[in-house]
Amino acid sequence: MKNKKDLEKQLSKILIDIEWDIWATNLTLLCLENLINSITIFKHNDLGHFYDEFEILFNTIKDTKPKVWIIIHYISKIYDIIHENKWKYKNIDEIYKDLKEYSNKIKNEIIDDTNSLIENSEKVIKNNDTLFVHSHSSIVKQVLEKTKKDWIKFKVILAQQSEDKTNNMIQFLQLNKIDFLVIPEFMLSNIETQIDKMLVWWVTFNSEHQFIVSAGTNAAVSEMHYAKKPVYMFLSTKKFSLWKTEANKDHTVYKTREITSNSSKISPYQRVKFSHDRVDGKLFDKIITEEWEKSYEDIVNMFEKRIKENEKWINKHFK
Repeated sequence: MKNKKDLEKQLSKILIDIEWDIWATNLTLLCLENLINSITIFKHNDLGHFYDEFEILFNTIKDTKPKVWIIIHYISKIYDIIHENKWKYKNIDEIYKDLKEYSNKIKNEIIDDTNSLIENSEKVIKNNDTLFVHSHSSIVKQVLEKTKKDWIKFKVILAQQSEDKTNNMIQFLQLNKIDFLVIPEFMLSNIETQIDKMLVWWVTFNSEHQFIVSAGTNAAVSEMHYAKKPVYMFLSTKKFSLWKTEANKDHTVYKTREITSNSSKISPYQRVKFSHDRVDGKLFDKIITEEWEKSYEDIVNMFEKRIKENEKWINKHFK
């Protein structure tokens, strides 16, 4: 059997790989559904075995790096439901019923919040805008798709990144008949005068008051800030990271591999890649949430209030 560190590493890779394809919100819904359905594999009265296995799973997910906050948040709530109600459970079916009810409630909340966020985000796009899109996320796609369907004319300048990410976004833009231009993300200075605003989606917001975003976003946001082009962050307030940030650890995956060159003059060398960037929240001109527009100060205050409200829960699971 693998030790805990091996399980954490393997699970981290699985979650990050899936997140790249379907993004955090869909990943959360997928994890909740599959976790609850997996409960049915346990024998009808095998509660002791179930509690032991769930404890291992929860502790493994809790300690993954980078942490997928929203998954940890909801699975910890499931953990609390189970442990607070152990006294009444007589079999697995009773646990399944409670967790299924909780899952349906959370699913509806996530869908409602997402719909509100998309509605609010669309309002920042005006007729004939040229939008710089760096975040290849499902939320940004849904905002662009809805804006197009509402007959608002706009153009997209798409940052060229990895082939998979860029091609996925190109297919989406072509399918929705959205006018676009692709430019390498390191050549923005040649086209920044054509940009009206930049759209960014986040992964989470941490205790250093930084937005954790996809790799490369920090440079692009800084350039837009320098060029005095407004940058809009689309933010779900459910996704705060309610723990103390470890510098350069919590939301970064180090992908290191040895590169061999065809040139006889170059010896093999190590290349390091990072999964995410951190961007100071002050660099965003407008932050659009499911509750409408918020200032940087609003988000910081909301974050600190959430920390205080969840202090008991944080101390229980993360101290």
